[in-house]
Amino acid sequence: MNIIATAVRRMRAWLSPENSAQLAPTAIHKASLRPGTRERAILHAIRVLHDNAHRTSIQEELDRARIGISFAVVNESLEWLEENRFVTSRMTGPTIDRNGRRKEIFELTDKGKEALRGTNL
Repeated sequence: MNIIATAVRRMRAWLSPENSAQLAPTAIHKASLRPGTRERAILHAIRVLHDNAHRTSIQEELDRARIGISFAVVNESLEWLEENRFVTSRMTGPTIDRNGRRKEIFELTDKGKEALRGTNL
């Protein structure tokens, strides 16, 4: 019991506001630049969709595959993937079926394809 209490005390001290102010910047800089499970699922959906990989179709592909990722998380993950050069995006021209709006289409980069193969990045 004493070991557990000590571990809890150390964890609370580490998570205290004083420490979090010091740890937050380093944690951000040392964040992993490897895609996690969610990001890999999104990369796979983009690979499956080829030229039709826009936000809504990616979400529909994830739903079809019964992968429960919310639309907000898909958007955040797509931004992260693009910032870290796993995907690129381009805008299409306005279309009639979208009332003149354009789509942002995502494509895998070589780095994204490599991540799907499971090789080291």
